[in-house]
Amino acid sequence: MRKIVMFLISCLITNSVHADGGIYQTYIIVNVNNGGNSFYAGGINPEMATSFSSQTFNNPTSLVLKGGEVKTFKNNTNGNTDVTGAKLHYRFYKEGNIPGGFTEINLPFGLDIGGGNQSWFKNSENIDLTALITSSGTWKLECYWQMTHNGAGTINPEYDSNMSMNFTAAILPISLTHFSATPKSGRIELTWATDSEKNNDYMAVEKSADAQRWEELGRVAGAGTTTLPQSYSLTDEKPLPGLNYYRLRQVDFDGRFEYHKTIAVDFRAETGGLHLFPSPAQERLNVALPAPAEQDSELWLLDTQGRVLQRIVIPQGGTQGAFEVAKLPEGVYFVRMAMGDVRSFRFVR
Repeated sequence: MRKIVMFLISCLITNSVHADGGIYQTYIIVNVNNGGNSFYAGGINPEMATSFSSQTFNNPTSLVLKGGEVKTFKNNTNGNTDVTGAKLHYRFYKEGNIPGGFTEINLPFGLDIGGGNQSWFKNSENIDLTALITSSGTWKLECYWQMTHNGAGTINPEYDSNMSMNFTAAILPISLTHFSATPKSGRIELTWATDSEKNNDYMAVEKSADAQRWEELGRVAGAGTTTLPQSYSLTDEKPLPGLNYYRLRQVDFDGRFEYHKTIAVDFRAETGGLHLFPSPAQERLNVALPAPAEQDSELWLLDTQGRVLQRIVIPQGGTQGAFEVAKLPEGVYFVRMAMGDVRSFRFVR
């Protein structure tokens, strides 16, 4: 089923005052839609960096928490104050549920900036937040930053946090890359592929002659949850003469399902037959013979009750005729020809 998901990343702002040491800048590092690592600033001295609180992403296909950075200072006038480390704390939960505890990411020492300033940094955590989603709704990623110290002197601020980053997403159980149907050796070969799947139990191919009434042709087991490309196929051993419609029904492990694109293919038996076009027909239905008529040949247009609605004659040597169908109601009709034997071909008005 389609899952409509909103991610909210939220925090609080802390003010900085003169102290012997503390935090002077913070960042969270995320990768959205496999677009590379992006730094978003916390609430303290964001300068020209993109603020963590002002971002909205629509329909992200992935959201990975990579880590963060904390920049700290200490006043050299107080030799007793020393920064010993930094951490990023986060938790991820569905809105309306009771939040769990925060998980901490240790940010190791990165570099000495000079003047008592230091950077504590990590960008290799690789926490896939989209993999944690179990149902549709609004999800929140809360975080805050912390520095640790030796306890001497006045430390302010010791923590930092920010407002919210919003992600609105329509997450599908499968990401379908193609779905096609190809006539081959008296059959129709159906193939499709995905580039990712989530809780995908199986996929059913449904078939129709008129794109209105459907029946299941067959099922193929899905790959469950995977980010690796998958390929699938199914064969229609008994395609209908003329236009055949197919669609995919994807089913989750919990029984929820979603329909994907509908495709159509015009099937003509290799032993020869009529070619009807266009289908659906609006004003005129053209009929092409597989070979020039050996004698005057009569074609009939019938409804589903077998009643003859129109007749046309293709003269000897001719290859094409046409029925006027503009005044017919929408539905399924048949064209019947008599050339040694009688064969029927259906089309959709």
